[in-house]
Amino acid sequence: MIKELNNKSLAFGVPGILIQSIFLFINPLIALLGTVLLIIGLAYYAKAKGHSGYFGLFGILGIIGLLVLIPLKDRHLNPEEVDRKITKPKNIILGILLGLGLIIGVPLVLAIIFYFFVK
Repeated sequence: MIKELNNKSLAFGVPGILIQSIFLFINPLIALLGTVLLIIGLAYYAKAKGHSGYFGLFGILGIIGLLVLIPLKDRHLNPEEVDRKITKPKNIILGILLGLGLIIGVPLVLAIIFYFFVK
């Protein structure tokens, strides 16, 4: 992973996710700013792992987008480092959290969309 791009991803992504989650129900326009920051942060994260910056568009999904990008293969590693990284307990836990995030997050996002458009 390229450290400079990863640092930029944190600089944009962390404030983006915080703004998005805090202002989602208070002021949707400010939450939109958080979404834009999260998209930029996730684009830098994808580039840090050697993927296209277009993966940053998963930021539209909020925290679920982050959970989608975490397990992306790091193309900047040697093949033997990739094998060691896959079997780490941290990655197994992240995989479980990703599954839970999808099971819980997708219905939550759909419920929020349904709430805003059906009044």
